[in-house]
Amino acid sequence: MTDAQIVVTGEELVGRGHRGFEPVVQEMIEGARSEVQLVAFVFTPAAIGLLDMVGGLADRGVQVTIVVNRLEKLKPEVKTWLKEAPRRWRSVKIGNFSSGGKRELHAKLCVVDRKRAVVGSANFTWGGLVSNYEVGVELHGESAWKLAVLVDELLAMCSTKA
Repeated sequence: MTDAQIVVTGEELVGRGHRGFEPVVQEMIEGARSEVQLVAFVFTPAAIGLLDMVGGLADRGVQVTIVVNRLEKLKPEVKTWLKEAPRRWRSVKIGNFSSGGKRELHAKLCVVDRKRAVVGSANFTWGGLVSNYEVGVELHGESAWKLAVLVDELLAMCSTKA
């Protein structure tokens, strides 16, 4: 059995025995040694700080994979960050899950070192990270490993790589 912890957003939920989604993801990213995988339906400018954190890891050679639904639909500053990242860092892979509207990538997760993961309802947006009422689960061990393999499969399914 995998040990799991609930993570949330929403001011009435955070601190009532539950950790906040954003601090957990930040802690995971800061502790990454070899790999970070981020998957979301959408990233907004509110996520630039997290993206810069993974960019800092890429400076140290940490492998970074980001898969997003319809890169072309993102806000310009996020789109630019994601398109430039693989040119700036060799260890960054960006997957654009775009199929002309035939299918959507709606998953939201973060996996670090294939050992720790958060999966839930929160996108990498201000609402998803802070103000909405979102619920997720932090997993360790084999479940995190299986999620990392799933991210590898999602990247392979991407219509284009940025």
